[in-house]
Amino acid sequence: MKMKNLTIVLLAATIITACGGASQLTRSQAGEIIAPLLAKTDKQEVLIGIGQLQQDGSEPMYRALEKAGIVKIDGQMVTLTNKGHGLSEPGNGAYPDRGLTDSRSLTFLVPTFSEITGILEGPDGKTAMVDFIWKWGPSEITRGFTAEELAKYLPDSPPGKDYTPYGRNDMSRQNSYRDKAQCQLYDDGWRCSLL
Repeated sequence: MKMKNLTIVLLAATIITACGGASQLTRSQAGEIIAPLLAKTDKQEVLIGIGQLQQDGSEPMYRALEKAGIVKIDGQMVTLTNKGHGLSEPGNGAYPDRGLTDSRSLTFLVPTFSEITGILEGPDGKTAMVDFIWKWGPSEITRGFTAEELAKYLPDSPPGKDYTPYGRNDMSRQNSYRDKAQCQLYDDGWRCSLL
């Protein structure tokens, strides 16, 4: 009888240990949670004019956007395609004095999750601080653009923040950024928020 009780106790301890390990946040779980959160944050957007093609040096960008199926250029007139309407947001309105009937905001770069670099679990096992790396990556609009085109068409970055994924002055490397997320274990699993 004692041997049977010992076997039951050992079996129960094994099950409890196995289930307890299931609540630990793994790197792959953290990545699956953080990647969609990151995709909803900052974007690098470019404002374009619709109407008369401007003589301000922007024609190559419009030609690249035409190649991507975002705009149509007919002579000196620029119009949005259906795809362009679907992938753009309203801009600052029309500028009739410049021959523009509308303006639209296009997302050129989006934050892209790279990897989890560390997880520090709290003493209770129900909280965790997650360190991760992300980079700027092309959007649906700019996936076919070269690094040189992206760097050329993006506006200058504000001081202290390089928006270009390739570095405005160094086209040979991609800039990466370290960030953190705070995670909490709930009854239905882990949830994280970016810090």
